Order: sequence, then C-alpha cells, then structure tokens
Amino acid sequence: MESRGEFTIEGCIEMTWLMGFIKHFDGRLKDGSLYVGWVDSKMNEPVDDKDVKGCYYEGKSPYMLVFV
Repeated sequence: MESRGEFTIEGCIEMTWLMGFIKHFDGRLKDGSLYVGWVDSKMNEPVDDKDVKGCYYEGKSPYMLVFV
C-alpha cells in the first residue's frame, strides 16, 4: 500500500473503498451505458482508478481522506 513514504494508487483505492467513499459497480449508468469499475458512493458517478488519489486525497474533495 505504501511505497517510498507515499500511498500508491492501489493503496488509495483500497482505503477509499474500505472507508465507503467509493464502491465497485457493474451495470448500467444513469445515461444507460454499461460500466464496470469504481463509482463515487454519494454521486454514483464513475471514478477512474488513476483519479482516486487526486479526488479523495490531499484535500481535493469535500469528503477527503487524510492518510498519515
């Protein structure tokens, strides 16, 4: 989960999932398109793996995570 004193993308995904900020989704989105991957738990909007760290880490979200 941690590499060189910093959380990896995988570590951030696991922490945000365990804390309930994101959930795994397999089905149709509101627009009818098929989607398999992570979605924001409140908004049900898709979240790309590479964006999890930027969205939920370092104060960039109203429900941010602070990893110490």
